[in-house]
Amino acid sequence: MKKSEGIKICLLVEDKYVQMSHSIYMIQIPANHEVEVDSEGFMIDPIYPTMSVDEHTPEQGLINGSAVINLGSRIYFLGGGSFPDFKIDHIPLDKRLSFRFLDTDHLELGFQAAASLKSPKDSPCVFSANNLIYALDSPCSGNFDSTFERYDPESDEWEVLPKPPVKPASLSRCEINWCDCATVVNDMYVFLGNVYGDSNYIFDISTNKWFCILSTSTLCFPFGSLYVDGSFYQLKGRGSHKFGTCETKDNLHASTQELKLVKAGPLPPSAALTNNFSLPAHVRVMATRKELDQGLSLPTDNYVGWREIFHLGGRFFCYVVTTRIGCDPGLDQFHGVHIKVFEEVLPRLKSTPKDKESPFRILASFSYRIHTSQYRPGPFFRCCAFGSVPNSWVEAPLKKKVITKERKTTEADEQSRHEHGGDGSNGQSASNPVKFVKVPEAEFIRLKAQLAEMEKRLKAYET
Repeated sequence: MKKSEGIKICLLVEDKYVQMSHSIYMIQIPANHEVEVDSEGFMIDPIYPTMSVDEHTPEQGLINGSAVINLGSRIYFLGGGSFPDFKIDHIPLDKRLSFRFLDTDHLELGFQAAASLKSPKDSPCVFSANNLIYALDSPCSGNFDSTFERYDPESDEWEVLPKPPVKPASLSRCEINWCDCATVVNDMYVFLGNVYGDSNYIFDISTNKWFCILSTSTLCFPFGSLYVDGSFYQLKGRGSHKFGTCETKDNLHASTQELKLVKAGPLPPSAALTNNFSLPAHVRVMATRKELDQGLSLPTDNYVGWREIFHLGGRFFCYVVTTRIGCDPGLDQFHGVHIKVFEEVLPRLKSTPKDKESPFRILASFSYRIHTSQYRPGPFFRCCAFGSVPNSWVEAPLKKKVITKERKTTEADEQSRHEHGGDGSNGQSASNPVKFVKVPEAEFIRLKAQLAEMEKRLKAYET
């Protein structure tokens, strides 16, 4: 796989109440030593969808709750459909089995088909290890016959693997959801689980065997966290839960906990993991919510829809937050995407408590407005971040230059934006767009459906 240069953010925005509409945004983080922002701290130009699809485009449309995962320069999409108020019966089987990708180096090609899944993944749990993709379904979907599969992009083939040994007593518990609850350790072991102790397992990648974890050992295990060099990194507390993912004990009691980034480790030697599993004894708070959000243009109403951290290799991490900006039908709608890149600072060997050295160093932060037709609160987000941190940021953190006057949109800009489906996301102005995927028909259908819905609401209001 070709390694991407610079940092890219792929964001999938879904509103399951409006024609199953999905919009995909690609944000290319500028590597300039100085970036221009407006008086509110946002990048000058808003971001428009790279691609918009919905249920009216069956050959390209996505199912609600699709999983998103990146491998190399490709972003893969699969599965979805397991929601309480969503009927999956009308979705053709071939669409439920579809497995497609976008190549970020060739976005003009749009969705490209890969080998179909062996069985549907209605509530998908997807992770990668050793340049392979693994996919399984959660018992909460009710699809108990679904297989556990491994995909090799080199051969474009899926291989069926042994399924987790879920106990029969657990199958009726619709709460068992493994979405976003897999943690890969050293590309050797996968920790899979949630709050329920009878649904937690370790998968040995080398032998394709599953091991049950005792419930007493998993009450506080950070399922779904990042594993980097022997330690776990996880967002905990109020605001860390993402819609559509598994609830944990931390989420259930999050209303009384302040958001923070926590590091736990190290783990015991790999040989002892499956025999005498124990949690890391040392836990360190890397950052509080105030420190995480400092320098980002978050709204004053405190509404945050989605948060996550990503590993960018080495000591570098990326923190992504989405927020709602305005919520008025009939007006242009924007969500905020806020990105912070930081470097972990390892403690000095001879440091003392008086040193109070910060555990991380901020390298760059960005706030973007993304244009969306969705005015309802709480859309469904999926995100992935990949690439490498520019060396210039390590030498000197990125600076911001405030522009107090917004750039006016010209008629030429509007013409260019209409022809290309937006100004892309390379931080370039709309007068110099990057040519991405053209979807005028799908966009027209979506806007027409939205207009019909608004007219229906207006008539109901008048009567």
